[in-house]
Amino acid sequence: MIFNLSYKNRENVISSRSLKCIYGNALSFNLVRSSLFIQMLKTIGEHEKGLKPLSYHELRVSYLKKL
Repeated sequence: MIFNLSYKNRENVISSRSLKCIYGNALSFNLVRSSLFIQMLKTIGEHEKGLKPLSYHELRVSYLKKL
């Protein structure tokens, strides 16, 4: 029963958020094979609810300079 509930929740998350993001931004389907993408999703999933998303400026300027 728990497996079925988890599967239903997974389906809702994937269809409502992940697919819309990937399709809506014309991202390569190969993205889902990327170990970096998988690590990112796992890290976000482990974080507390309420994680503030990156701003355009943070992504483009602040964090890019740190790389």
